[in-house]
Amino acid sequence: MQRLDPDLNLPDLYLFDTLHTRFYLTGLYNLDRVRDLKHKLEYWSGKEVSNESLLRAITVGNENKVLLKKVAELRVAEPPLLSGAEALQIIGSSMFMLKDEHNTLLAQFLKEAEKRPVKDGVRLFVIGSPLDNLQFYDLVESCNAVIVGEDNCWGNRCADNPVDTSLEPTEAIAERYHLKSPCTWMYPMALRLAYCLQKALEAKAQGAVFFIDQWDYAQAWDYPELKKTLEANGIPTLCFKKQQYLLSDIEREHLKIGVEDFIKGIGAGMK
Repeated sequence: MQRLDPDLNLPDLYLFDTLHTRFYLTGLYNLDRVRDLKHKLEYWSGKEVSNESLLRAITVGNENKVLLKKVAELRVAEPPLLSGAEALQIIGSSMFMLKDEHNTLLAQFLKEAEKRPVKDGVRLFVIGSPLDNLQFYDLVESCNAVIVGEDNCWGNRCADNPVDTSLEPTEAIAERYHLKSPCTWMYPMALRLAYCLQKALEAKAQGAVFFIDQWDYAQAWDYPELKKTLEANGIPTLCFKKQQYLLSDIEREHLKIGVEDFIKGIGAGMK
């Protein structure tokens, strides 16, 4: 865009390029990229990013992960004390607030969490495209269901894998992203299948729903194998693919009918 229209007032562009395998050489490459990013941020800000400041940020971030894990425990309780839509808001807000402020609010919330009213409905696990809004969760949970966990980039996975404070900070950050919980586009797929099954079983999910946005081909890559794995372990699945980012009323009605039929089938199978 800048080449085509030099008068555009665009900010500097920097590509943080990381690889998505767990090989040793991948780890070295990613470490170099983290250090390059650190230098770039220092250049832009005109300030040194010290190891001490990184360690403070890592410590606060790790505390946030611990608290979010406790929030996740409210969802897998029997019965759940937190809906999926509520959890998605709590997790999402951690990405936009200063972490220390978010930690304070999380601690306050958790003090009163046991007094919350329980959530009723079929326990569902959601898999697929990142969901940065509530429209799908609200729709699913209006159908006598509660989303007790998910596998997407805006869900519980954010609280996985604290950063190792015993390492030099840039090494620790690179290691965390190198060995983090496996996303769809990470290799090998076997780790991905095992992780997703484990999380669905820990959530005591009675069914799994795939929600894949239009053009989000990466999220569809492992769907066939995930479907086989979940169903082989007694977790029925439902898939909505090629979904619009913003759902129309007609699309919502179609999804609602599909979810309701799926839940009825789960109920019939439990009798």
